[in-house]
Amino acid sequence: MLTDPCVHLQMIDGHARLLGVMRRPLRMRIEGRGFVVGVKFLPGGFQPFLGASVAELTDRAVPARHVFPMAHECAATLGSAIDGCSGDAGAHAAIIGPCLDAMLGAHIAARDPIAEEMGRLVTHVATHGCVRRVADLVAVSGRSERTLQRLFLRYVGVSPSWVIRWHRLEAAARQLTERPRALASVVAQTSGYADQAHLIRDFRTTIGVTPGAYVQGRD
Repeated sequence: MLTDPCVHLQMIDGHARLLGVMRRPLRMRIEGRGFVVGVKFLPGGFQPFLGASVAELTDRAVPARHVFPMAHECAATLGSAIDGCSGDAGAHAAIIGPCLDAMLGAHIAARDPIAEEMGRLVTHVATHGCVRRVADLVAVSGRSERTLQRLFLRYVGVSPSWVIRWHRLEAAARQLTERPRALASVVAQTSGYADQAHLIRDFRTTIGVTPGAYVQGRD
């Protein structure tokens, strides 16, 4: 999985952990009988819970009890309830929702306008392919590049340049998934890359394979 620039809470078979922003593919083996419950926090939205720089979690998985003392109790409760539930996805959601609401609600912090601002900027990058440099984001935000770097690390966990590069790569991967016979040079151009070589470099660095190998691996 190529995870997005968000913090995730995972509950797997009675255990709970927090995943910071992962700058490399996340590999998990899921087999046998069990369950996985995931919570994805909005970009910037986890910092008010953490109360520290989200960059401290980047590329790390830590026990969720470090932030949510009730996390493992919640995971165990969900495990027992889901295991005994023979209903459909809606029945499972009716069990999971109230448990997570209670756990997260017990720790929710006051609204943080900067967290919301960082979330809006990440959304802007995701929805505006014309944002290809940090300078483009500086123009949108009205903040200096140095301030943006500091706030992104604290609230998002990674730099604004990494977020921009990730969304370019995600756009390229989506195109290759939808049109596997598309030329890499065309995908590079439409995804905002200077040339095909830069696209191949990002694929190798972030996903671990070339675009061609990525397409073949999904066949």
